[in-house]
Amino acid sequence: MKRPIHAALSMPVLALGACSAPSGAHRHTGSDAALGAAPLAGGRPAEAEAVYGDDLKRNPENGWSLFGLARSLEAQGKAADAATAEARFRKAWARADVTLSASRF
Repeated sequence: MKRPIHAALSMPVLALGACSAPSGAHRHTGSDAALGAAPLAGGRPAEAEAVYGDDLKRNPENGWSLFGLARSLEAQGKAADAATAEARFRKAWARADVTLSASRF
């Protein structure tokens, strides 16, 4: 049985949840934002979109996940949704002093 990679990788994340920093756009990337980068880099943007979407439900307007979400939507050819996510990212990241190239360092 083939499972999505984020389902398998998210198991250890459950234990990390209690140790996470408070949510917010500028906090360091959480485990879920980093987990979204793996399927995106592996050519599975729909899977990455799901991971970033799940993280944004728990951490609304998190810049790291918004950045990854925009990239995953672009990779799927969802231009309008990607533009919306990019605008949300730019708003969330407006005062940051780091330029992102991925949803993880």
